[in-house]
Amino acid sequence: VDTMLSPREEQELRSRTADLVLGWHLEQRGALESADAEGYKALVEAAAIVADESDASLRNWVGAARRAGLSWEDVGTTLGVSRQAAQKRFAPSES
Repeated sequence: VDTMLSPREEQELRSRTADLVLGWHLEQRGALESADAEGYKALVEAAAIVADESDASLRNWVGAARRAGLSWEDVGTTLGVSRQAAQKRFAPSES
């Protein structure tokens, strides 16, 4: 797969994710400097929601990539895992 993100693009995405949680806290709860234990609890909860949504998004994009013809080998390489690990994690369950 030749379309890997550049280090700059990766850092930008990581920064935006952190900014999302911190921005939410600023809008809803105020400045981080004034956060108490409850404020940090809210930040942990917000970060967990972002992680859950990121996982759901990853599953959706892997599914779309597979439908577009990306192999399990390509998916695994992109995610830094083996073909088998990618397939085990993302293949639709047969229930």
